Amino acid sequence: MEDVWQPEALRNRRLEQLQATMNDYVEKNTAQIEGNLPVFFGHVAATLDRTFPGLDDRSYDDFIDGITFTLLNATREAPTGEFLEKTLRHAMGNKRRRRGRATLDVVVALKLIDTGNYHQAIDYLVRYRNYDGRVNAAIAYCHYVLSQGGGREQGLRPNDRELHAREEMLNLARSRAPLDRLGIFDRKDARLNQIFWFMLDLAFTWFPGEPEFYH
Repeated sequence: MEDVWQPEALRNRRLEQLQATMNDYVEKNTAQIEGNLPVFFGHVAATLDRTFPGLDDRSYDDFIDGITFTLLNATREAPTGEFLEKTLRHAMGNKRRRRGRATLDVVVALKLIDTGNYHQAIDYLVRYRNYDGRVNAAIAYCHYVLSQGGGREQGLRPNDRELHAREEMLNLARSRAPLDRLGIFDRKDARLNQIFWFMLDLAFTWFPGEPEFYH
């Protein structure tokens, strides 16, 4: 058991070191990377292939997800929809498993939330409702912020938005969706987790007698 565990631990440590090195590069060269996304993602994939030739598909793809997360967080300007889709396209094009992009879509949604584009964020998030309960909470959060007047649109009053937020949290409680399907956000200080706990606290206030919130 010891012999099997140790090499994997060493590999994971080396992966973390490579991730830290690339994250540092991204943060220092964001503008150049944004202007040449195909070359950047090709470089990431080539580095993984060279450094970890036997890396399993999941770890390989998780690494690319992590780099994409760093890149979008480092982007200083509010990104256009075209830039976001271009980034996703190149990230997906260099992953081994080309199906499903839940993690990347949620990364994009969080960037949109942080830049105040709540309607667009909802469009990305609703595809994964009940896939991970934290996504439900993020959808509810978008509606809740809109209900406070930050982005009111014609024909839909803020109070209606709050009702949407409440319904989303009820759906979360009753669906009992898992909370561990998006591993990149498992750190306690991850933005998605912060949103989840904020909305759960609100849900306790909105539904003090709802038993599903206490399971």
